[in-house]
Amino acid sequence: MRSMNSNPSFTVFVAVLALWLILPDASIRAQSETSFVPVTDAMLQAPDPDNWLMWRRTLNSWGYSPLDQIDLNNVGTIRLQWSRALGPGLQ
Repeated sequence: MRSMNSNPSFTVFVAVLALWLILPDASIRAQSETSFVPVTDAMLQAPDPDNWLMWRRTLNSWGYSPLDQIDLNNVGTIRLQWSRALGPGLQ
């Protein structure tokens, strides 16, 4: 009769079980509960100008920023600060 520990399936099972017991739970590495702010319907209806919660900022996809750091007096001074080239192929 052969030994149980010579069975490859048993060895894999023991290894996975050991990792499951040793490694911390994924929820421990996640964001802490105290810093989590759930998104409400009210937040989506009237989004904070500083925090775009969805694509194009509003439910009607307006995409306009109400922030006022850029105006008619300084828009001409805007310059490209960084860019990232895309690799070849479909984007």
